Amino acid sequence: MRYPVEHSERKALTIKQTAVLDFIQDYLVDHHRPPSMKVISEHFGWVSPNAAQCYLDALRRKGYLEPGPHIKLIGVQLILRRADAA
Repeated sequence: MRYPVEHSERKALTIKQTAVLDFIQDYLVDHHRPPSMKVISEHFGWVSPNAAQCYLDALRRKGYLEPGPHIKLIGVQLILRRADAA
C-alpha cells in the first residue's frame, strides 16, 4: 500500500527515481522501517550501495524524502499526506 507523497514544491521524478521511491514506500509498509542501502542496491541489481545513495540524494533534493532518525539505515522519512487530511 502506497501513501501519497505531498510537498508543495516537489519536482518531477525520473522513472527510476519513482521506482526507488515506490520500493521504499512498500518496504516501509512491509517492514515498518526503511530499507538499508544494501537492500535497495540488491533489489535493483546495483553492485555498489553508492548507486542507492545517489538516488536517495536526488529524492531528498526533490522534496520526496527528508532526514530521519534511522542513522544505520537510509536515514530518511517519506513526506506523506495523511489520508484523513485529503
